[in-house]
Amino acid sequence: IFSGYDLNKKINILEIGVDTGTGMELLHKVFPNSSICGLDIRELTSTVGNVWIGDQKDPELLDEISLNEGPFDIVIDDGSHVMEDQIKTFEHLFPKINPGGIYIVEDTHTSYWKSHGGGYGTDSFVNYTKTNIWMVKSTKMLLKLIS
Repeated sequence: IFSGYDLNKKINILEIGVDTGTGMELLHKVFPNSSICGLDIRELTSTVGNVWIGDQKDPELLDEISLNEGPFDIVIDDGSHVMEDQIKTFEHLFPKINPGGIYIVEDTHTSYWKSHGGGYGTDSFVNYTKTNIWMVKSTKMLLKLIS
């Protein structure tokens, strides 16, 4: 996924769904000169960057994070895995990514779980991307879905 990046270049990375902070630490090892921040619903800290606390689909919070930490070259959504959250977060952040940037959505298998708002024939994130792929193709950015 990161093969096109100069790993020593300074880039801005946002990880949504920090959990224990190991993802941010790994990103820091891969991109040692980068600025890395996170967003989580729970109070926690990280040794490698700021962790913002709040709801991933809150547009005002996403704007504040983008203003203070962005613009982003890489966004990784490993947050709630709920369809509404994934879609609203994507719609808000994807247009703000730097040209050539990557937007990664992890655990897209939840698009088929009713417990997360998914299921066949629903407004799942996978179905959303199928019907809105023009948005990705019309930019110089990349969307990666990971199940």
